[in-house]
Amino acid sequence: MLVATAVGAIVIAGAYSSFILVANQHDKIKDVADMQGSGRGAMRIMERDIRMAGFTWRDNQAKVIYGSIATPVTVTDSGNSCCDSISVVYDYHDESDNSTERVSIRYWVESYTGSKGTRGRLYRKRDIVLPTPKAGTKDVVADYVEDLQFPGRENTQYLYVARSQDDYITVIDPDTPSCLSKEVCGERIGVIG
Repeated sequence: MLVATAVGAIVIAGAYSSFILVANQHDKIKDVADMQGSGRGAMRIMERDIRMAGFTWRDNQAKVIYGSIATPVTVTDSGNSCCDSISVVYDYHDESDNSTERVSIRYWVESYTGSKGTRGRLYRKRDIVLPTPKAGTKDVVADYVEDLQFPGRENTQYLYVARSQDDYITVIDPDTPSCLSKEVCGERIGVIG
């Protein structure tokens, strides 16, 4: 009887420790999934603004209201250290009141000291450039950002490819025909969460 009790206690202790390990692993996986989800949201916000860079609104007579945009995208390169910043300029048209503004939007990472220590935060600031200049507010887009880099901008002739079945972004040089037919070709520059 004493032997059976000892064996039972060992089995119960093993089952309990296995449960604790699985529960801890589940919590870590859930936290990583939450981080990736919030990261995707921040990337979508930035992606929309970057895609809009250089857009000029035209009136009913197809005339550009505020003229062309000389520098639609400006990247401040930090090299291999933290962190790059990017500014985009485009015209924003509000259908509800039929108004158009030329906006300049800047994204950058800045250190923030909070109750849990110092960490990087991704900020977004939207300034109105035309018709009446107005400085915007600094808004937090994402927290706990380690680095913000915009690689592969040196030559805009490259293609940036992200296929739905892959989990990365690849830079492809279209001047190399054999490169386009390979499964994986070019430099992987980012992971899609």
